[in-house]
Amino acid sequence: MNVQSLKRRAKANTLEVEHILEAAIEKTPGLAATLSILAEEYKWPNENRLPDGSLVVPFGRWSKIAIVYVEGGFSSLVQLAKSTDEASFILALARQIKTQESVSFVLTAYKPFMIEPSKNIDISIMVASALNLMLSFKDAASISEEQAQFIESFLLTLYPLAHTEAARAIAILGLRGVGSESALNFVKNLPELSATWESSRQSTLKTLRKRVRSAL
Repeated sequence: MNVQSLKRRAKANTLEVEHILEAAIEKTPGLAATLSILAEEYKWPNENRLPDGSLVVPFGRWSKIAIVYVEGGFSSLVQLAKSTDEASFILALARQIKTQESVSFVLTAYKPFMIEPSKNIDISIMVASALNLMLSFKDAASISEEQAQFIESFLLTLYPLAHTEAARAIAILGLRGVGSESALNFVKNLPELSATWESSRQSTLKTLRKRVRSAL
């Protein structure tokens, strides 16, 4: 995604968040300057709701995250991650970059919400969702045993605190990429979820059984 394409999409009002994130991930040359110019030219909002109450895409906020990442990588996002208001934006970027560095960043930046999910359940669920996408599929980043144990402990702690079945399913699904035999036993002993979400539990059980067998 080059800067000329971004400019054309912005002018045609066909720009989407995915385009900005794609350019940031590719570290497209000239991206930071281009986004700064576009944000000013089109008065991109930083919030998703305008004063009149109408909903909009906060391209200004997305641009800020992209610029910080392009200019300084994950290390530059650590300070920004201290603001809970930025969590959904930062994690949306991080979860698309499946590397050891990106996983380590999430574990460092959001460690307080993993050690004590009750501090902010919403952010803890966002973290769980991001880690699930980063670690539960074939293109997953490699992580250390210590990191896997930390993530597993977090997800097991998060599960009973989650207030909805959708959130509990996220905690369960995240175990696919890190779970040990204790996680397998935990999921096996859970009551069945509703028809909408039970497939998530069964998928996790299947993956965990395979993980445990391969570890023997």
